[in-house]
Amino acid sequence: MSEERKTKTDAAAPASAALERIDRKDAFLQALHTFLTAHQGTEWAVAAVDIQHFKLYNELYGTEKGDVLLETMANCLLGYSKQTGYPVGYFGNDDFFLCLPDEKAEQTALRNEFRADFKANLESQLKNIEIVDNIEEAKNKLEAESKGESQE
Repeated sequence: MSEERKTKTDAAAPASAALERIDRKDAFLQALHTFLTAHQGTEWAVAAVDIQHFKLYNELYGTEKGDVLLETMANCLLGYSKQTGYPVGYFGNDDFFLCLPDEKAEQTALRNEFRADFKANLESQLKNIEIVDNIEEAKNKLEAESKGESQE
């Protein structure tokens, strides 16, 4: 088995198409090094994408839906990479990385576009789960549901 293939199929992640295609740690770091070498003289940043409260999400909705969440994140990052040509990677668990220009306005635009794309893709796959942007909003919704209330 080739070294690159080994880095893309470690046992820490569920098997899925996007998670098998996205570069794992060593392959990502090599792709990043190659990319940065080819783009010397331009400022770049590397962003960590950590799915906050992923363990809680798995406990509430089950690991099958957690796997869908990871698959969706990997798909969105692969789409980002295809669109921009910038490297992306997956380090296992719920930790993803991407390279982007080191320019605040462009980073903000990319972040907003990526969040909207991720949210739309995830909601289409998990039709019965509403995606919220922070843990406090999620806690309020869960409390309201447990009391039989509906929050719109």
